[in-house]
Amino acid sequence: MQLRCRNWLGIGGALLLASGLIACSSGGHGSGSSSPYVIGMDEDLSGVLGFQGAPDLAGVRTYIDYVNAHGGVNGKQIKLIALDNASNPATGASDYTQLANDKALVVLGFVNSATLVGAEPIAQAMPVATRPVLLSLGGPTNILYPPSELNFSYGLLQQDEADEMVSVLHELAMQKSITNAKIAILAANAASTSDFIAQVKTSVSHYPGWKVVDTQLMPIAVTDVTAQALSIAQAKPDFVVMLHNDSGAAVAVPGLRRAGVTVPIVNAHVPPTSFTKLDDPNYYGVDGYADPLLTNIPAVRTMNSQARTYGQSKNAVGEYFTTGYVAGMAIQKALQACGANCSPQQFSKALESIHQLNDNNLSGPAGFTSSDHELLSYGLVFKFNTATHQVVSVPPAIKTQVTYPK
Repeated sequence: MQLRCRNWLGIGGALLLASGLIACSSGGHGSGSSSPYVIGMDEDLSGVLGFQGAPDLAGVRTYIDYVNAHGGVNGKQIKLIALDNASNPATGASDYTQLANDKALVVLGFVNSATLVGAEPIAQAMPVATRPVLLSLGGPTNILYPPSELNFSYGLLQQDEADEMVSVLHELAMQKSITNAKIAILAANAASTSDFIAQVKTSVSHYPGWKVVDTQLMPIAVTDVTAQALSIAQAKPDFVVMLHNDSGAAVAVPGLRRAGVTVPIVNAHVPPTSFTKLDDPNYYGVDGYADPLLTNIPAVRTMNSQARTYGQSKNAVGEYFTTGYVAGMAIQKALQACGANCSPQQFSKALESIHQLNDNNLSGPAGFTSSDHELLSYGLVFKFNTATHQVVSVPPAIKTQVTYPK
């Protein structure tokens, strides 16, 4: 059988291909009872967010390999075709076209929301009956709402994170007897950041006397936040809401502290290693999924064991690995409901039927409905206990109060 692959440019792409992170698609496809289900994934595996995209893919691959090893779904195997968009929106668009040609039922991924923005209009222009469902890690609100049969999310939308982060600040404010809280925002300059900032301001406005006193943006590949930190310090906030990844936090949090900003900082997507490196008792994280390092959760231990079994331990790191793993669970359940002769339209309806996904506490309560295409609506809160040098959860899980267009 002849294999078809993109010509991967650069050493990074070649290494990923050699390691098995990138799958070539083989000739042949179909939705009949004897052919495999085709699942596509388009992710940043070699670009600026490759350190998040590779674990996301590894999580999906781990769970799908586990399902295939135990008989597949409805007597069929699942074929995963993974492509690398390297955070390039144009590549995201062409990858979606390629995966549609490969007869994928669904395309996952898009850790960089700009690549989803690139792929979405291509999807909209395709015939409804044959276009793969987009199951993304988030993205701008206007893509996911009002809900359509095309778009779903298995990540926590940035507006939801924003609202939940402000809820954390409200709890801290009550503990500190702060009534008229001043909030500063420090966020990565990404496609969906404007939605995040707008929601922080909206959520802050729900508390009388609260206000946003400064808003600063920093690059995705950030190396210095001196100017932004000095501006925030001059605004004298009571709290800082931050939106960046692990490497961004490693630069931004010390930068804020050097500038004299000693107040609590609440960030999103914070792995335990980030807490340990920063060793900061005033640093909090809101995550949608449990990190693979949180082995006190039995399901995390099972997930890690499967990663070892199916050769994905190297990339079983961070929340994004768990994110991909739970997405694999959702795919399995949707395929079970969809039946042996599943089409993209039927797969979309099958996703809507997953009202409760039991992932054994790898996330907060999870599920879809016809009016809510986000798998998650709860965030888990974590902080670092400097006395025990351990990451601890701050219960309970926080439900977003954001209302989206229906």
